[in-house]
Amino acid sequence: MRYLMQEMGIWAIYPKANLSRRNFQEAIVPYLLRNKTISFPNQVWSIDITYIKLRRSHMYLTAITDWYSRKIVGWNLSDTLGVQPVLETELIYVNEFTAPRQLQQAICGYVEDYNCLRPHEALDYATPDEVMTQVPVLPDRQP
Repeated sequence: MRYLMQEMGIWAIYPKANLSRRNFQEAIVPYLLRNKTISFPNQVWSIDITYIKLRRSHMYLTAITDWYSRKIVGWNLSDTLGVQPVLETELIYVNEFTAPRQLQQAICGYVEDYNCLRPHEALDYATPDEVMTQVPVLPDRQP
């Protein structure tokens, strides 16, 4: 089968191994948040992409998280890895989902619980929604 596929110039499409291995030809980007104090919501966001295996295919979950409140401010589920807006949860990995719609419903419920119901120790046991809605006191700017 492999020989025939090579002869026809076709190949299977699936996630390749070692996706995190560094390409030494690319420039190293400096870490811009070093020594930066994150002191209010929407100051810094991060993005994460997770590969989720389904019974006969896979999906990519992309999540955007606010660093200050730890709130998941946006997420997207896609069958392709493109330029679009991940989170790692026990819910996603312990269940076997058969369809993207079933996976999407589970993620939607998880994000709602994570943002609204789940207190975080790092947030003094407040939820991300509670922290996000607090009015921050901005530091005085002196000329």
